[in-house]
Amino acid sequence: MVSRGFDENDLAKELSVRSGRAINAGLIHVWRAESKHRWHLPADLVPILCEILNDDSIQRLLLSDKLRDALELGEDANRVVSKLTRALKEPRRRSKR
Repeated sequence: MVSRGFDENDLAKELSVRSGRAINAGLIHVWRAESKHRWHLPADLVPILCEILNDDSIQRLLLSDKLRDALELGEDANRVVSKLTRALKEPRRRSKR
């Protein structure tokens, strides 16, 4: 998290403000401790954390395969529609026979 410009204190303050919960650097440390076999970040904080870090990769990890596929399909559809729209705006050239 330091790589994103946040240390545990900064992140704790921002999570506290946005969630309305008392969160301190100690909790952040416990949630991300490598000695834990499971992740202990409360699920309701995941969207807030992703927003703060401007990175939705944690949310994407939590999606089922079906929802992840649907999201990717929707993202691909926007790109395809955009390309088609640009292509259709170009004038057509008639071929000479």
